[in-house]
Amino acid sequence: QELQNGEKSSHKCKYCYKTFPSPSHLLIHLRTHSGERPYPCPGCGKTFATRGHLRRHYRIHTGVKPYKCQVCDKAFANQGNLKTHTRLHTGEKPYKCPRCDKAFADAGNLQRHITTHTGVKPYKCVHCNKAFSRSSNLKTHLLTHTGMKPFSCTCCNKSFTRLSYLKAHMKDRTSSPEEESTMTITSQSSILSALQGAGTSSSEQA
Repeated sequence: QELQNGEKSSHKCKYCYKTFPSPSHLLIHLRTHSGERPYPCPGCGKTFATRGHLRRHYRIHTGVKPYKCQVCDKAFANQGNLKTHTRLHTGEKPYKCPRCDKAFADAGNLQRHITTHTGVKPYKCVHCNKAFSRSSNLKTHLLTHTGMKPFSCTCCNKSFTRLSYLKAHMKDRTSSPEEESTMTITSQSSILSALQGAGTSSSEQA
């Protein structure tokens, strides 16, 4: 579809008003708001918003690290991590905060920092009035609505909504180191199913 001025029509996000050249690009972007990650890793269950991100992640399990630092012996599974690492040697911090003097080696850290100035929390819970600056925090919060506690202690059968809570629980125990290292995590597919039921998809937020 063409606009009168000859430019291609854009596809606009209804949450942040960014525009994208195609519906598929918009769909991927919408997952940053909904927290949806439909591509699970067969190795560890971690989920991703795109197939490309899953492929890059899977190198962690295969051990393939084709991107090598020319300054030291470190190697990385993806080129982006190599670029970020190289800045440790050069001291380069190209991502500057427009509101203060801080600068960062990668864009992700800058974006997380900017929310401390703006207070923007685009990830909203469909069940209550809470909102979050990160999709991962929304996903964890939704577990309080589903009742799921995917992190379980195999010593006493207590379960927790966060891995950090489980780790704190294990530290409080007086069991042996072998017992303390025993943790069970509910399958990622079950967690994803529960979160989708809780309303993490963009269609349910419409």
